[in-house]
Amino acid sequence: MAIKYKWLEERLKILIKKSVDSGIIRLPTEADLCDRYKVSRQTVRQALSLLEKEGLIEKRQGSGSYITGLSSLSEQNIIELILPTDSEYIYPKMLYELRSRLLTDGFSLHANITHDEFYHERIVLQKLLSNPPRVLLVIPVHTSIPNPNIELYHTLQKRSCHIIFLKEAYTQLSDCICIGCDYEGAAADIVRYLIAEGHHSIGAILNPLSQNGIDKYNGFIRSMISANAMPPDTMVKWLTATDEDFIKKAVQTLSETCTAVICDNDQIAYEVMNQKPTFKVFSFDNSYLRLLKEDAFLSVDIDKKLFINIIASTVKNVLRGQKCSSIMLPFCFDIL
Repeated sequence: MAIKYKWLEERLKILIKKSVDSGIIRLPTEADLCDRYKVSRQTVRQALSLLEKEGLIEKRQGSGSYITGLSSLSEQNIIELILPTDSEYIYPKMLYELRSRLLTDGFSLHANITHDEFYHERIVLQKLLSNPPRVLLVIPVHTSIPNPNIELYHTLQKRSCHIIFLKEAYTQLSDCICIGCDYEGAAADIVRYLIAEGHHSIGAILNPLSQNGIDKYNGFIRSMISANAMPPDTMVKWLTATDEDFIKKAVQTLSETCTAVICDNDQIAYEVMNQKPTFKVFSFDNSYLRLLKEDAFLSVDIDKKLFINIIASTVKNVLRGQKCSSIMLPFCFDIL
């Protein structure tokens, strides 16, 4: 017969799984465990100590033992992330900070690259289906057009994979958690700021393949109409590429009266300032690119630290069986 506290440890692992399935994060008290399993207080404490060493529970002084969401199998504590790239623009820093934050909770992070293409996203999802992760974080590819890979996401869900979208989500997966950003509200605030600064002929260069590009347009046009400054359609440029030639043509075809431009991201804003340094340029992301210009364009972003912390806490909570809801984060307007 197994040593009693080892036997109890196995029973408690079963209890932990049932508790997670029921959304219960706190184990019964030591006294309750003694009564339930007919063992001594010492046996309970030894078993709990083993669970704590494995990272399955954390003891809180005067409060009890709480489920961490970790698995005793290390491979089950790998959080998978799908993102466009891990080597340029805003992603390396975000990846580093997210990996560091998850590590404090005992989880590791593995990145999968899509190159912003459905084709590569499909390859990644097919690979993940061979060994589905418990949690999959996703920065989507194109969100304003139908995704041909939705059935693969559904299959992962059926295999008990929690899918959490970051910044925006695929509309076909509205049942998934999304830690999103209020792009529409931010664009509306930017317009109000520019109008207050005396700009009334304002253009926009946006990405039509992303829902956040559509949301930015909605905020832009709503505020322009409210200010009785409805722009002609030629003042809005829809770009599917961020190379210099695309942006140069977009800038050249803006109205001669245009004095300010709202850009979809800092990459576009940087090139716009190269083409037209007299423009007042406002963008999103607040990346290092803004600092490379002597007359820096303005750029906003969400609170990055808050974003990372919410991702980490959401991962932990879904793995503990807690019900989590989508959240919309506002942009920070330190300049306004």
